[in-house]
Amino acid sequence: MRLIDGMQSIAVGMLSTSCRDWGATFLMRGQLDSAIKACTRAIKLDPTLVEAHVNRGLAWLEKGDYALALADFDNALALAPKQALIHAHRGMACYYSGDLNAAISDINYAIYLDPRQSLPYVYRGMVEIAQGNPLGALSDYSTAISRDPHNVVAYRRRADVRVMLGNLREAMRDYFTYLEMGKMQSYSSRAEVEGIVSRLRQQLSM
Repeated sequence: MRLIDGMQSIAVGMLSTSCRDWGATFLMRGQLDSAIKACTRAIKLDPTLVEAHVNRGLAWLEKGDYALALADFDNALALAPKQALIHAHRGMACYYSGDLNAAISDINYAIYLDPRQSLPYVYRGMVEIAQGNPLGALSDYSTAISRDPHNVVAYRRRADVRVMLGNLREAMRDYFTYLEMGKMQSYSSRAEVEGIVSRLRQQLSM
């Protein structure tokens, strides 16, 4: 019986891990409903799979269901309370829910836990823009880039802030970096940036 129970336990573990991995794959492909289904199955098989909770939360976040995203991030944090990125993701769920104070609190804690991560600084910059603090956002996007020079989103967001502040030539450099490095970004995102660059060129030539 012990052997059979052990084999069943191994089989369940392998299946839950497979579902978790498929959830991550679907999420990366943007197949949100499939990601949610795979992560849900993984969680039913093994409720302690932190990554399954996180990925399902990210899928809910992309779909705009912030309450369910928060619930999944809370479940993940109950299992792994010191994982910085989970706090940062939770901060984004609060941000999109309109609770900027909770958002900045979560993201600040993420940075406290691991100041080497790049993404939380991007998230904090987004909150600071919403709070009317573009200089704070500019500093955070620059820090995000210093932590990870390949963070294309940080270049795009820093460029947007530089336009807001009137630093058009510096903004152009960031947009060009985004276009060069972000070749895998969506067509609509690249087209939008190319349009902005065209307009900035016209302004600078006047």
